[in-house]
Amino acid sequence: MSVRKVLVLGDSPHAAELLEQLDRDPDSQRQSASSELPDLAILAGAEEADLAVAMSLLESDRPLVVVAGPHLAAAAVHRLALVATDARAAIRCWLPAIRELAPLVETPGPPPPLRVDRADNRPAEELLFDDLARLGRLAGRFDQVNATLGPSATVRLESDRGPDATWTLRPTSGPAEVTVLVGDTPLEPQRPVNDETETDGEWLEVADGASHLELEELVDVVETFAAIRESARRRRAIDLHHEPTSERTVFKSQMAAVGCLLLLLTLLGLVVLLILGAALDPTATRAGRAARVGFLLEDGDFHADAATLSAAGTDHLERIAGRIEHVRVPIVVAATGNAGLDNDRRTVVENQLKRRDVRVPQGRIITDKPPAQWAQTLLQLARIAWLAPLVLFLVLQGLILATRRAAVRRTSQPG
Repeated sequence: MSVRKVLVLGDSPHAAELLEQLDRDPDSQRQSASSELPDLAILAGAEEADLAVAMSLLESDRPLVVVAGPHLAAAAVHRLALVATDARAAIRCWLPAIRELAPLVETPGPPPPLRVDRADNRPAEELLFDDLARLGRLAGRFDQVNATLGPSATVRLESDRGPDATWTLRPTSGPAEVTVLVGDTPLEPQRPVNDETETDGEWLEVADGASHLELEELVDVVETFAAIRESARRRRAIDLHHEPTSERTVFKSQMAAVGCLLLLLTLLGLVVLLILGAALDPTATRAGRAARVGFLLEDGDFHADAATLSAAGTDHLERIAGRIEHVRVPIVVAATGNAGLDNDRRTVVENQLKRRDVRVPQGRIITDKPPAQWAQTLLQLARIAWLAPLVLFLVLQGLILATRRAAVRRTSQPG
C-alpha cells in the first residue's frame, strides 16, 4: 500500500486533533508545498496564500479537507464553493464537535426551542462556532440573529421553519459546564471517544471521503457566525438571506454593491455640479446670456483680424435679425482686446442690421468679453460625469434582469 501524501495549509488551533491523528497514521505523511501534487490537502488556515493553493488543488482534482472554525471568513468559503462547483470536486469538512448529532425528529405542533447554556471563562467566539454548528445540525437554518458578546454573552437565533435557539455564556469560578436543552428536556451528551484507534479511524474516514458536515452546512454556519459578530457590533438584529452559492448569486451581490456605490456617486456628482454651476455660471455676464440664446457674435463670425463678417457670421446675423424683436437680450460682439477692431466690428453689425431694416435701440449692440472656453468645457464634463454613474447603474440593472430571465427559462424547460 502506498503512503498517502498530505499537504497541510495553515495552522489553526481547530486542526490540532486532526493533525495529531495524521501524524499517528503510518500510512500518511506530511508533504511540503514545494513537492509534487499531494494525494490530499488540508486547509487549516485562512491566509490568502493558503486559500489560493487550496483552490488550485481543487481545480487539479485533488481532494480537500477544510478545517471548520471561527478563522474561516464567509467570503473564503464562498470562493471555495464556487471553485468546487466549477471543478466538480468534493470538499470534506472537519468539525468533530457535531459527530453523532442528527437533526431533531419533527413532531406535531410548534417545534420546541433549543437552548445552550455554558459556564466558561474562555472567549465567547472561541466557544460559539462549534455550538452554532451543533444547533445548525439539530435545527437547520436560522433566519435572524440578535447577539451581545463579551464575558457574559447571549445569542438569539430565530427560524421561520424550524425551532428557535438561544445560546448563553456566563463566567464561572468552578469547572466549565455546558447544558443543551430541547424544550425542557436535556439532550444526551455525545459519546466521549477515548480510544486512540477509534479516533485515528475518524481521520481515516475523512481521508477516504467522509465529512462531518456538508459544504452547504458549513456555508450556513460561517454566514450565521459572521452575522452574529455584525449583530454584536451594531447592537441590532440581523436578517439572514440564504442563497445557493453560484456565479449568478455572486454576480447579483456584486452588482447590488456597485449599484449602491453608483447611486451615491450620482448624488455626490449633483452636489459638485451645483457648486461648479454657481461658481462658473456663464449667464452671470452679458456675453454669457447672449451666448445662451445665440446672440453672441464670436471671433469666428468675422474674418481674421478684420471687421468684415464671414459667410458663417452673415448667416448667424440673419438668424439674430429674425429673432431680435422677440428676445430681450443685447447683441454682443466678442471683445478681442483691440478696442479699435472691436468698435469697427460693432459698427459693421449695426450697419448690417440697418440694411435689413431692423431697428435696434441705442446701446442694444455692445462689446463684451466672451465666456471662458475652459469653464464651459469643465461644466460639460461635470454634467457627463454626473449622468454617467446613473446610466451605468441602469445598464447593470438590465444585466441582472437579463440573467434572471435566462435562469427562469432554464428552470422552466422540461427535464
